[in-house]
Amino acid sequence: MTFSSLAAGSFIEQYWPVLVIVAALVVLYVVSMIRRRKDMNQAQQMLNELKPGTKVKTYTGFYGTIDSIRETTDGKVVMLKIGEDGGKVGYIEIDANAIYGIDSKTDVVYDKEGNVIVKDSKEKKVKEEKTVIEDQPKPIKKSKKEKKQEEFDGWSASDIKPVKEEKEKKTEKSEEK
Repeated sequence: MTFSSLAAGSFIEQYWPVLVIVAALVVLYVVSMIRRRKDMNQAQQMLNELKPGTKVKTYTGFYGTIDSIRETTDGKVVMLKIGEDGGKVGYIEIDANAIYGIDSKTDVVYDKEGNVIVKDSKEKKVKEEKTVIEDQPKPIKKSKKEKKQEEFDGWSASDIKPVKEEKEKKTEKSEEK
């Protein structure tokens, strides 16, 4: 018994770095399998929720609207309507698994100073705001608090935070000078 316990102890002492590496690889493999399974479930759920009228993007970079979905022996086939904004409309038939995700992009608008303003994809709202800004007479001196409030009216919290922080830094730097 003494000999076997000495042999086991010397084996662990001799090969402990290899055992640690093997254990780490096993943990990484298990974590990657769990992640892959989670991603597959999310993709399958998204495919099951697809319906005509849904805006999607594909792995190949196409953006479009689902026109129809049909079942085949190979799986779901989606008729994708593309090129709507350019006046000409095209249709492409793709495998449902080629859909990357739901299209949730928003339009980017620049203000007069060149700062990026992210607004809803509703063009009317953006155009109205542009004309209101251009038609207004030069503002009367207002307090900093009023200026900041007007600048961020109608924005959501996710839109305001990064831009607001950057503007405050610029304001602080200009005041220091």
